[in-house]
Amino acid sequence: MIDKNKKLAELLGEEYKDNSIVISRSQVCGVNPSGRVWQEVRYHFDWEWIMKVVIYIENLGFEFMIAESRVNISPVSDSSIEKFIIVDTTGSKIEAVHEACVKFAEWYEMQR
Repeated sequence: MIDKNKKLAELLGEEYKDNSIVISRSQVCGVNPSGRVWQEVRYHFDWEWIMKVVIYIENLGFEFMIAESRVNISPVSDSSIEKFIIVDTTGSKIEAVHEACVKFAEWYEMQR
């Protein structure tokens, strides 16, 4: 799971170390503005975290279709590709979304 979360943090351009990222000082009350705050990543179980990844991917020009434990990711501008990344799991909905995001991150890294 750590390797998968690392891929998502890297996709978002987050500073990553030991399954944690640096979070914005504005997200933490009472922190010294010159200090850095590390928070353990939660992409695999927190909807707020994984939705940041989904929105990032959508902003790159891709569409997410989520139904139960199935996820399809398709490019918006290329109608010749019906479904780009498909995840169909017996796990939970968040597990399916997480796995689809990881597959996208792996593909995206290879395109650079």
